[in-house]
Amino acid sequence: MPIHIPFDDHGACSVALIALKGHPKRVYHYSKTSGQQESWAVRDYLTGQIVRSGDSTMTASQIEDLVEYAEEPAYRSVKLIPRWKADCQAASENHFGAAHVDLTTRNPATLGTWQRMNSQGS
Repeated sequence: MPIHIPFDDHGACSVALIALKGHPKRVYHYSKTSGQQESWAVRDYLTGQIVRSGDSTMTASQIEDLVEYAEEPAYRSVKLIPRWKADCQAASENHFGAAHVDLTTRNPATLGTWQRMNSQGS
């Protein structure tokens, strides 16, 4: 049974902080264009990587089926990388416990091809 994801609307996008089944023990920033299955991005602020729908075969619903934990994020620009990194670290420690947060395991190709994030969070 899927869990409730407390999305926050950021303009045309819905945003949440999520942890994913079968992925490293850390929390990701997830955004999707409201009402569009093929317009989404998952940002790993803890390792500086991003995967977008254009580099994946997955839909937003398929990603949401993998969510094991979710919380509502702050309302801010994706460019504010240090603040998002701190939020994702705190959420990861809250969900997994500080001793269990995994910052070394590579993101699996399950979601698609991960790229380095630029200084604008893209």
